[in-house]
Amino acid sequence: MTDAIQNSVNIQTRQGNENPQAMLGIACGAGAGLVLRKGVDQLKKPYFKLFLENADKFTPQEQEALTKEANRMIEESGIAEKGFNGVNWIDASKKSTVKSIKEIIDSKLKEFKISKYLTKSISEQTLENLEKLDPTHSVSTGKITTDEAAKKLIGGILKTAVKGSLKDKLTLCFMLVTAPISKLANILTGQFKNKDVNELLKSITLGAFDPFSNRIFTSKPASVLHEIGHAINKNTNFFTKIPNNLSLISKGALIPLAILTAIFTKKPKNPDAEQTTNKSSFEKLKEFVHNHIGLTVAGLSLPLLVEEGLASTRAVKFVNASKVLSETTKNQHNKVLKIAYGSYLIGTAVLASGASLAVFVKDKIVEYTTKN
Repeated sequence: MTDAIQNSVNIQTRQGNENPQAMLGIACGAGAGLVLRKGVDQLKKPYFKLFLENADKFTPQEQEALTKEANRMIEESGIAEKGFNGVNWIDASKKSTVKSIKEIIDSKLKEFKISKYLTKSISEQTLENLEKLDPTHSVSTGKITTDEAAKKLIGGILKTAVKGSLKDKLTLCFMLVTAPISKLANILTGQFKNKDVNELLKSITLGAFDPFSNRIFTSKPASVLHEIGHAINKNTNFFTKIPNNLSLISKGALIPLAILTAIFTKKPKNPDAEQTTNKSSFEKLKEFVHNHIGLTVAGLSLPLLVEEGLASTRAVKFVNASKVLSETTKNQHNKVLKIAYGSYLIGTAVLASGASLAVFVKDKIVEYTTKN
C-alpha cells in the first residue's frame, strides 16, 4: 500500500516537473518557427518582385485586350445571372489612409447602424445602405481607391452576416469561431501575422475573389481571368464548390487543430508493439499527427492547391483559345499565373516546415531538460 502511494506521488511529481519543460520546449519551438519564417520571407522578396515585374509587363493595349476578354469570359460562363457581382478595378496609385481592418469594420458597423454582435434589428434604411455596396456586373467600371475596395470587402462580409443565405452565415460563423484556434496555432509555430491592414490591401490590389460578396477586386488585368476562374468555381455547381469549401475547413480548423495536437502531444518513449496495439484509435491518430505533422499539414493544404490550380486552369484554357490576344500576351499571362501558383506551393512548404520544426525543437528541449 505504501509503495503504491509512493509511486503515485512520484508520477504526479514527474508530471508536474514536465509541465515547465514542455512550456519551455513550446516557446523554443515557436522561436525556431519564427526564425524560419523570417528567413523565408527574405528569400520570397525576389520572387514577389519577379511576379510584379511580369504582371506589369503588359502594354496598355494588352491590358485593354485582357479586360475585354475578361468581360467575354464572364458573359460566356453565365455567372452574372447566377449571382456574380462583377469586378471592382482598383486604382493602386492612390496611397491608402486606412490604419487598420478594425477601423474599417467599426466604420461600417456605425454606417449601417449594426450592433457589434449583429443582435439589433436591421432597419429598411440599413438594408438600402447595404444594397449600395453592389457594383455593376461589368469589369469595365470606373476605378476605385484601395481604401474603397477594402471598405467594400468588409462591407460585403457584414452584408452576408445580415442578408446572406443560411449556408453563408454558417460559413462566416465558422470562420469567426475558428479564428482564435488558427491564431494560437500560428503563434506556437512562429507564424506571426501582420496586424495592420497592409496585407489585406496588398491582397485585394493584386487580385482577390470574395466569395461572400461574390465579387472580384484587382488592379491588374494579369490576374483578373484567374479570379474569374474562382468565381466560376463558386457559381457553377455543387462539385466545383467542393475544393474551396474544403480549403476553408482545412485552413480554418483542420490545419490549426493538427498543429496544436502535434505540439501538445507528448513524444512516446520507446513504444513497443504491445503498447501500440493497446492504444485507442484516437491515441494512434494523435501520435501519427505528432510524428508526421509536416506531411499532415501538406495533405490538408491540398484543397487550397486544387482550388487555385483549377482557377488558373480555367484562365489558361480561356486565354489559349482566345482569337483576340497575341501569342506574346498569352505566354506572358500564363507565365504570371505559374509564378503566382508557385507562391502557394512555397506557402504550403513554409507552413509544413514551420510546424515540423516547432514540434521537433519542442521534443528535443523536453527530452534534454528531462534527462538533466
